Amino acid sequence: MLRQFDWVIITTVFCFSLLSLAALYPYSVINGGSFFLRQLIFFCIGFIVLISLSFVNISFLKKQRVFILGLYLTGILLLGLVFLIGANIRGAQAWLHFLPFLSGKTGFQPSEIMKIILIFILARYLTIQHAYLYKVRNVFTSGLYAWIPASLIALQPDLGSAAVIILLWFSIIIIAGLPLRHLFLISILIAILAITMWVLVFQPYQKLRILSFLNPETDPLGANYSRSQSLIAIGAGGIFGRGFGANIHSLDGFLPEAHTDFMFSMLAEALGLTGVALILILYAILIFRLLYFEGKSNFDRLFSSSLALLIFIQASLNIAIALGLLPVTGLTLPFLSYGGSSLISLFIGLGIYQALYVRS
Repeated sequence: MLRQFDWVIITTVFCFSLLSLAALYPYSVINGGSFFLRQLIFFCIGFIVLISLSFVNISFLKKQRVFILGLYLTGILLLGLVFLIGANIRGAQAWLHFLPFLSGKTGFQPSEIMKIILIFILARYLTIQHAYLYKVRNVFTSGLYAWIPASLIALQPDLGSAAVIILLWFSIIIIAGLPLRHLFLISILIAILAITMWVLVFQPYQKLRILSFLNPETDPLGANYSRSQSLIAIGAGGIFGRGFGANIHSLDGFLPEAHTDFMFSMLAEALGLTGVALILILYAILIFRLLYFEGKSNFDRLFSSSLALLIFIQASLNIAIALGLLPVTGLTLPFLSYGGSSLISLFIGLGIYQALYVRS
């Protein structure tokens, strides 16, 4: 059965793991902590999960309504538990502590696994309603699946992940065949929601980030500090980079959250423009491989394409933030940033894809 695996995907993710570990090793040595060891464990668990899920009969599970409902309600329950027993880290109550060693100081982030659950749910629903997607109630129902978790995540507040979920839903219904006449109405609703969130939901520090982004020259040592240091790190990499361990701007604490939110900047300083090109090529291989998978059914195609969209959206937003093109929101770089929640959730998504690929 191993011969039937998509080894292009597995090899690409393995290359990501090598880059991530190579960047985290000197970071762990200089800044202390067990970031490298934990990330190594996360990758090992992730590959085990990927291989294990490859043997699961997804075609059977997607037909079980009780399983589908239970999966969705479990994700919502975890998001709800965050408000009751969650840990508040850097102003956001978005983490649960289940495995202290593996989760470290930040814990498990339910919003990450919710993204994969949402992809599975929407792929199944839109497959069933494919011929009736022109009906407003079906668009509304698919939106409800996304807006409920997105609202809970926004209240944590984790606006970056909430935005990813909304963009993901919008992208999925487009590739599923949403009539163009509905796009305008949905765009208006999203604009109204954004204004409402600015007035009622956004915290003062989040408004400050956006206003500072619109005026990048103001407050370089305050609200714009992360953006400025990110651009300095990227520029310091030059064409060929300083090398791992010599990327001192990222390692010596000038760049906040270099191992998570600004992993792209740390890699750009270490590897330079050449390394950045390699990273973008790896993402292109992964995304296009998932996009062009047809499978045996419309569900297979939708799930694979949606997983590709998730990786593309999150990677694009993270890189845009590192380049100063978007306000800082705290999104991780898929397969490269330190952290188990995002990494293992993505491996779960790839495991489901491998199960579909093996049986296609």
